[in-house]
Amino acid sequence: MSLITGEVSLITFPSPRGGKSGIYIKMNSPQSITISEAAVATIVTCRPVPEVLVLKRNANPQDPWSGHYAFPGGRRDQEDPSLLATCLRETFEECGIELSTAHLVKEYPCRPAGNHLNQPVPVTTYLFELPEQPRLRLQTSEISCAEWLYLDYVADRENIIERPMSPRCPEVLFPCIPATRGFVWGFTYETLMMVIADRYRHIGDKNREAAVAGGKGKSA
Repeated sequence: MSLITGEVSLITFPSPRGGKSGIYIKMNSPQSITISEAAVATIVTCRPVPEVLVLKRNANPQDPWSGHYAFPGGRRDQEDPSLLATCLRETFEECGIELSTAHLVKEYPCRPAGNHLNQPVPVTTYLFELPEQPRLRLQTSEISCAEWLYLDYVADRENIIERPMSPRCPEVLFPCIPATRGFVWGFTYETLMMVIADRYRHIGDKNREAAVAGGKGKSA
């Protein structure tokens, strides 16, 4: 597909803790480039407690999301009949989970990812709910580890921190969630917040009322 983009500049806004924060990119001097669409799977398990899967990508200078936490997914191939098919294929390739449309809960509107790279990719997010954690088989050429984050941990605003994440803008603080081997930020962070607000708001409400001691956190 064709997308209009150009020179970018980061939009900053006051941080509640002082300093500057920023997420979004403003585009100037538009020019036409051709990029492909992508799709990702937000996979939530229900038992024993709600968790969401994120994958940490290998460090690779050829990969613009090198070393980042992300959802399973990737770019659409010409052979893929739909973006949902892309999501199912990429999820199986990256982590071995064979998703079924029976577990598909919602398709979210397409949103741009990678704005800070000056070539945002339109990404469609599909939410799946599984009864329990599936067995994983990681594509080690691309993925270094997988992590299941407790949704009550992600939903707890006390666990959200702000830190410089973009080498292009070292003075700007981005909201992120600490994970075992880094931080969840950017598109993945924004998607988590969107999904929680849309479907799992009760978890955040319950979390604010009373957190079970030692029950919040991250699971490998």
